[in-house]
Order: sequence, then C-alpha cells, then structure tokens
Amino acid sequence: MPALSLLDQRKAAIDAANRIVNTAKAEGRLTLEAGEVATVNGHLAEVDALDLKIKAADDSSETLRRLSGASPGFVPTEDGGLGVPSVARYLNLGHDGRKSIAASLQSKIGVNGKALAPAGTAVTDVPLTPSSPVAQGQPAASIFDVLFVVLVMPNYAYLKQTTRSNAAAAVATGGTKPTSTYGLTRVEDRLRVVAHLSEPVDRFWLEDAPSLRTFLANELLYGLSLGVEAEVLGGDGTGESFTGLAHLSGVQSQALVGTDLIHTARSAVTKLQTGHGEAAGAFWLVAPEDWEAIETQTISAGQFVLTEAGAAVPIEQASRRLWGFPVVPVISQAPGTGWLVATDAVSLGIDTQGVRVDWSDTGDSFAKNQLIARCEARYNLLAYRPLGVVKVALS
Repeated sequence: MPALSLLDQRKAAIDAANRIVNTAKAEGRLTLEAGEVATVNGHLAEVDALDLKIKAADDSSETLRRLSGASPGFVPTEDGGLGVPSVARYLNLGHDGRKSIAASLQSKIGVNGKALAPAGTAVTDVPLTPSSPVAQGQPAASIFDVLFVVLVMPNYAYLKQTTRSNAAAAVATGGTKPTSTYGLTRVEDRLRVVAHLSEPVDRFWLEDAPSLRTFLANELLYGLSLGVEAEVLGGDGTGESFTGLAHLSGVQSQALVGTDLIHTARSAVTKLQTGHGEAAGAFWLVAPEDWEAIETQTISAGQFVLTEAGAAVPIEQASRRLWGFPVVPVISQAPGTGWLVATDAVSLGIDTQGVRVDWSDTGDSFAKNQLIARCEARYNLLAYRPLGVVKVALS
C-alpha cells in the first residue's frame, strides 16, 4: 500500500478528532471527557506538525493557501463535523481543555478563513486564550491582551457562579456534615454584532495606492476594538448591548481609601483574595487619567512614590504593573472608576468567523465609483464568576 500523502495524513488526523466529537454528540453529552480532550488535542498536534511539513515542502504562500483550502475540517459543517463550532460547543465550559484546543486551532482559523472567504472579504485572525494574561515584563496594550478569548456558538450556554458560602468544619463521628453552597446558575445567551462602516472611498484611490486599503482596514479594526472595549466595560445588557462590567450583578466594590490610590488598589487586591480566592492571574482596567494619577502619586515630602528612596514600590513602570498585576489604560473607561478582574472570572466570546472587512460598491456608491468598507464581528462577554471582579473607586 503506498504511503499516505501529507494532505491525506492531515485529513486522517482531522477525521479521527471528528469521530470523537461526533460520538459525544450522538450520546447527548455537552462536554468531552478528559481523556477525549487529550486525544483530540493529540490529533490537532499531529495536524500542526503536518502543517509545518507541508509548508517546508513548498514555501510559496499562494500554493500554501491552495493546500490549506483543499484540506477540510476547520470550517463550520452542516453535519456537525470538527469545524470550530463543534469543538467550541463541547469544550467552551472546560477551561484547561479550552485553552489547549484553542491554541491548536488558532493558526488554522485564519488560513482556512482566508482561503474560503468570498472575493472582497478579509478575515482577520483573532488571538485565542493566552496561557497567561501578559508576559512578565511586557505592558498590556489593550483588553485583548488580558481577556481570555473563546470560540462559542452564536447561541450558547455556560455556568455562572453567583454566590459562595463555605461551611466546611470539623465533624464528629456520625455527625451531619455541613453543606456549602456555590450558587451555580445556567446562563443562556447569544453573540452580538459589533460593526461600523467606512466613508465612501474613490475606487481609483484604492487602485492607485494599494496601501490605502490596508490603512483603512487597520483603522476599522482599531475602531472595532474600541467598540468592543466600550461594551465590555459599560454595556447595559439591553437590546444588542453586552452586559458589561458596570452592569454585572454580583461584583465586589472597593471604596476609595482616603485620597491614597495605591492603598485603595491594595485593598481591592484583598477584596479579590477574600471574596474570590487567591487569583492565579488578574488585571487592572483603568482610565489613562487615573493611571497617570497613580504613577504620579506623591508621599508627604513631595517625592513620587515611584522614586521613594530605599523602598520597594508597588508600581512597575516599565512593565506597567500595579501590585504585581498588569494595568491596561482603556480610553472607554471614564475616570474615577477602575476594575480589578481575575483572569478566570470573565472571558470574551467570539464566533468562528473572526473579524470581517467587506468592501462594497452597491447603491449610490456604484454610480459614483466609490467603495465602502464594513468591519464587523460577533462578540459577547461571558461572566463565569462575578466575585472575581472588583469595582474600584479612584476619586
């Protein structure tokens, strides 16, 4: 029997993972078992290795795109195949499983999306589920550097912890054991569209200056990120809005401690530790003006806290950290309020299509020989443990 080609080996690995997912679906299970997750991840790791061999065999990017498009598997399928929706559906509640499988899928979504997208459409890769909020020593540039991003179905469900009452205690032989309550409730929700349009642009401008299309796409993507940021922070949950941090029930609050912002921040860390538990990771979301006030806070003699002689300061200026946690200055946050968020408390859900930039000349634009770009994606905020969110008064 002749040896299988690299593409055939890749397809065989995908089919093997499909069978595991489809078996779980046929049995009516909403999640994969730990052993099944490990097996699926093993097949995906094999796909990754084969992708490298395919790339090494032909460095032509155009040929690589044709090869990627010719190998099915990581696109939505009608029969419940291993397309990203199937995997996301069965793993979106398992944090460790979600991290490992999202990391395996990350490179494939962009490649296959570009190969299968219609003409005039660009599909942008989306960063998925980082293993840590942000690398030590590197400042976080946006909420996308600190929020876990997970693939979910357009309509999805997850478990949310609303309360916690630990009653564990010593019990005499034969005595009744105390009952602890953890307030789990099932949340059913759906993704929301976040989108905007460009102004009409002359077609010949785009043809004469190819970089203009890239410039406009980047501007649209930046604007979209600000729209998502605003929803994550302040969405009121009505209509097509997210239920953002400002309207999330069950979060903790930390009042301003005198006029000391750094002391207030440290008290917020204590709130997180006592209400949520010791956080393996967390991050701050503050207005740029409040971060300036924190960095420039002075002690009684007038020195900046950052330069107080002989003292270990709580601010790491180069890596932009406060009390050990990364700080993200977000322009969508009004000054006076900040947030300390545990990394396992919330995540940002996105659908499998990623971010799309479409160009059109329909309607009046056609008559004027103009093009309009539309940038959109479907997102929502998933709040698993609101006790891991602390609202911090900074004024």
